[in-house]
Amino acid sequence: MNVKRFNALMKGIACIVITALMISGCSFFQEIIGTEKKASMGKGATYPQYEADFDEFADAVFAGLVSMDQLTLRSMVLDEEKFGIQEAQSSWGDFSEDTEKEEWEYIEDLVDILDEYDYDDLTRGQRITLDMLRGFLVGTLSLKDCPDFYDPLNPYRGNHQFFAYSLDTYQIEDKDDLDMYIELVKDIEAYVEGMCEYERKRADDGLFMRDDYADMVIEDCNEIIDNDAEDFLSGFEQRIEEFDWLDEEERDEYIEKNREYVKDHVIPAYRLIVDTLEDLKGKGKDGYGLARYDGSKEYYAEIVRSETGTSMSVDEVFEMLEEEALKSSGEMMAVISSVDYDLLTDSFSVYTSPKAIIDNNIEKMEGLFPDLPDAPDELYTVKEMPKSIARFAAGMYNLPQVDDPWDNVFYISDNSSEGLDLYEVVSHECIPGHLYQTTYFLTSDTENLPLRYLLSAFGEGLGTEEGWTTYVEGISYRMAGLPETEARYVELFYEYLYAWMSMLDIGVNYYGWTMEEAIEYFSDLGMDNFFEVTESEMENVDTMPGMYLSYTVGKIELKKMIERAKDKLGDKYSDIEFRRFYLETGPCTFDILNREMDEWMKGF
Repeated sequence: MNVKRFNALMKGIACIVITALMISGCSFFQEIIGTEKKASMGKGATYPQYEADFDEFADAVFAGLVSMDQLTLRSMVLDEEKFGIQEAQSSWGDFSEDTEKEEWEYIEDLVDILDEYDYDDLTRGQRITLDMLRGFLVGTLSLKDCPDFYDPLNPYRGNHQFFAYSLDTYQIEDKDDLDMYIELVKDIEAYVEGMCEYERKRADDGLFMRDDYADMVIEDCNEIIDNDAEDFLSGFEQRIEEFDWLDEEERDEYIEKNREYVKDHVIPAYRLIVDTLEDLKGKGKDGYGLARYDGSKEYYAEIVRSETGTSMSVDEVFEMLEEEALKSSGEMMAVISSVDYDLLTDSFSVYTSPKAIIDNNIEKMEGLFPDLPDAPDELYTVKEMPKSIARFAAGMYNLPQVDDPWDNVFYISDNSSEGLDLYEVVSHECIPGHLYQTTYFLTSDTENLPLRYLLSAFGEGLGTEEGWTTYVEGISYRMAGLPETEARYVELFYEYLYAWMSMLDIGVNYYGWTMEEAIEYFSDLGMDNFFEVTESEMENVDTMPGMYLSYTVGKIELKKMIERAKDKLGDKYSDIEFRRFYLETGPCTFDILNREMDEWMKGF
C-alpha cells in the first residue's frame, strides 16, 4: 500500500490514550511506521498469481503484504518460515517514486486477480476475505490521483515521535533479532532522508504544514537531540540486561554498537528533520481542515469509509451523527439531576491496578460473554510504558502476532489515570475490549485467518473493532459496580462527546467549516452546553482527520445491529449469542456483518 498516500489509514501496532477528550485513542497510534514496498521485492517474496485454490492465494497475499517491511513482519509474525517468508523486503520502507509506481501496479494486479474468482464457488469465510481485500485495495486505488495529503511529520502522530517506540517494542528473542534491531537503528537515517525529500515535494505542491505545526515538530526533534537521543538508549540497555543468552562481553558490544549508531545515524536524522522544516517554513497554508486544499474530498471520503467500516456517504454519516448527538444529549439532560457524582469516584476507588480491573471483568463476564477457548492462566503481561511513548499514553495494548495469540502485552504508564479513567482504559484495551476481542478471533476457526488479521491491522474493519470496544466500555461501568443511573449517564456523556467531535471532524475536513462556523452550528442546535469549540479541538481534527469516527459510528452501527436482531428474533434473542456471533465473524465491515447476521438469524 502506498507509503505516502495511505499510511495515515493503516492501523495495527497498538492502542493508546492521546488527549483529555479521548479515553482511548487507538487509531492515533495504530499506524505502521515506514510501511510498505511492492511484494515482489526482496528475497522470499513472490508476486501473487492467480491460484485455483483461493486459500493458497490468500496465503500468498499475506506473505507478500506482511513482509513489505521488517517492523510489520515482526509485529505480525513470530515464525516467518511457517508462512514461507525468508526475510522482509526493507527495514522501514521508503518514499521513492519508483516504489510508489510499483505499488500502484501491484494493487491493480491484485484487483484483477480477485475478479477471476467465481464468488458463488467460494465458502462463507472466503467471501468475507475476498470482500475485505477488495474493499481495502479499491479504497487504496481511489487515492491514486489524489494529492499527497498524508504527512509523515504530522505534529501529533508523525513518524519522528514513534521511532523509539517502534524499537522499544520490537520483539527480540535471539541474536538474529538483536542484529536486526541494530540494523533498524542504523537505517532510520536513510528512511528520514527519503521522508524529508517527500516533505519538500509536498511543499512544492502547496501541501506543507502550517508554521506553528512545524515549530511543534522542530521542538520535539530538538528535545531528542538535546538529550542525546536518550529514548533510543535507556530502553535498549534495560532490555538487553534481561537477555540471559548473552554473556557480559556480548552485552557490552551491543550496547556500544547501539550507542554508536544512535550518535552517527539517529541524531543526524533528527537534525535533518529540523533543518528541512526550518527551510520549508512559510510554504504552508493557514486555516483548518483538509477542505482548504483542492482535491481533498475524495481523500477524506476514503478516510470515512476506512474508519467507519460502512458504505454510507459522508453526508449520510454526518446526518446519523447529528441525530445521535441530539438523542444522547437529550437523554443525558433527562438523567443529569439524578446523578450522584461522588459515585463516579467512589465506585472505582477499589480498582488500583490493571490486574484488579481485568480480574473483576473476567468474573463479571460469566454468562454475559462467551469464554475464551483454551485460554492459558497467564493471559497477558503488564509492562511499564516505554519512556518514548509515556508522555502520550496512559495505557496501550500491543496486538499479538498471528501465530502467537497468547502473547498479549498491556503497557501502563506510571503516571496513568486513576478511577473511572483507568477502568475505561483497561476495559477498552484489554478485557472485554481489544485483548479479548483479538485473542477470541485469533483462536477461532476463521478461514484465511492470517490475511484477515493483517487486513484488520491495516484498518479494514476498524469500525467493527472500535465499535465493540466502545460498546463494552458501557458494560464495564456496570461490571465495576456503578449504579445504573450513573452508568447510563457516563455512557451517554461519551456517546455525545464522540458524536460531537466526529461532527466537528467532518464539518472542518469535508464541509470546510471555519472555527466561527463550527461555533455557530453547534450553538444553533443547542449543542454548546457541554463542549466548546476551541482552537485545540480545531487543531485535533485538522491534524488527525477521522480520528473519532471509528468509535462513534462503530458503536452506533453495532447498536443498530442489536436492535435489528431483537426485532427479528424476539424472545429468542440472547446477548451472549449475539456477542459470540460478532466475535466469531471477526473484524470486517458492517455491510459484511449485517449480511452474515441475516444468515446467523436463520438458525433460530
